[in-house]
Amino acid sequence: MKKIIIFILTLLLSLNTFSQKESNFWYFGNYAGLNFNPGAPVSIRDGEISSNAGCASMSDRNGNLLFYTDGEKVYNKDHDIMLNGFTLKGNSKSTQSALIVPMPEDTKQYSPRKYYIFTTDVYNGTKGLRYSIVDMRLDHGKGGIESFNKDKLLLNLSAEKIASVIHNDCNSIWIVGLSTIDGEKGEFDNLFDTYHSFLLTPSGIETNSIKTTFQRKYIGVGYMKASPRGSKLAAAHTNSKVFSIYDFDNATGQLSNEVLFENSPNPYGVEFSKLGRHLFYSYPGGISQLRFGLNGALNGGSNIGGSSVTIGGALQMGSDGKIYRSLFYPRESH
Repeated sequence: MKKIIIFILTLLLSLNTFSQKESNFWYFGNYAGLNFNPGAPVSIRDGEISSNAGCASMSDRNGNLLFYTDGEKVYNKDHDIMLNGFTLKGNSKSTQSALIVPMPEDTKQYSPRKYYIFTTDVYNGTKGLRYSIVDMRLDHGKGGIESFNKDKLLLNLSAEKIASVIHNDCNSIWIVGLSTIDGEKGEFDNLFDTYHSFLLTPSGIETNSIKTTFQRKYIGVGYMKASPRGSKLAAAHTNSKVFSIYDFDNATGQLSNEVLFENSPNPYGVEFSKLGRHLFYSYPGGISQLRFGLNGALNGGSNIGGSSVTIGGALQMGSDGKIYRSLFYPRESH
């Protein structure tokens, strides 16, 4: 048995808190959770997720829990499996097994009615990148997955990476995934990485993606995150020992200007600071910090934090403006 320990990157204590509370509940790990509504996070143990990898949670704008998922099952606010919220084709062992995004047409509503859940399989799995739509009006307001919009396929084979980026129209959203398949041969591609940007609009998801291909190949484990303004993407390629940063055009969905940090010690978690001036990635034993200049150029970096754990652990911005890291330790005997 294992438990998850969370610690704060105290460098970020001066950051302003978020004005919205959609991320005020987290459920993750071995039935672990955090509630940010009191201000400082409070540990909670009423969740149903038991996973050492990806998960996602969604609250309303008042910080009330709506639902959460490990990519395979979706639980409502009462911690029961949501209506039609079982046997999703994600994988709880995938790094980023699930991503929840409000439907753009609902973002101007006080309480959005529909949400997209994007799921990924493990990098060598066959379920790919898919989406399901949650309608919060179903099941007397507890929400349910629309039966005709469940497990809809976007990519046949996918890395364990997915990120959302606001479009420059300030309403539509780019959903960025990484393909592990050669589209012409229909098999794993050992030479190229292709990033796919799918545009989510008030009319739904556009299934024809904007593609950006790089002439290199990494094993698809590790996180991918976008900067707050959507101008950068960063990806950790754990097994390949590479960390990569890209410019992202949030008008076109294209990636460019790849910057590589090779021979990195198994990078895993990724997170930008609230203002996007710092970028952090975790690895076994520590965290690296990179800084961006006013022109967006990298201005070197440094190592911060440290631990004796043998995996990197996820990094995640909290609604309090602080970045948290998950760590795995054996449960203490009593």
